[in-house]
Amino acid sequence: MIVKFVSLNMWHGGVLLDEILQFLNEQNADVVLLQEVYNGSDPSLPQQYRSLQVLNECLGYGFHDFVADYLDLDRTNGKAQRGNAILSRLPIVKKEAIFFDNP
Repeated sequence: MIVKFVSLNMWHGGVLLDEILQFLNEQNADVVLLQEVYNGSDPSLPQQYRSLQVLNECLGYGFHDFVADYLDLDRTNGKAQRGNAILSRLPIVKKEAIFFDNP
């Protein structure tokens, strides 16, 4: 079985979100690893601060996981978390976040 992975930095949640969506559609990867993803759900936020929601809606991956790095107070007034995400066509059977800034 061949599995295709794509890793991508979203650049502040997706400053170039339309281009990112086009790229990911073209790549048709089985697993997508993303950095600088925003997980806001407030519809008044621009799409880039709801990037996880937009990616899920537009790409239709069956499985995803998100781990927040921090709550964004500067750009979203605390309405969105920023972190890393995985989108996968394959089941995610186990997940764990380990933060290396703690002793």
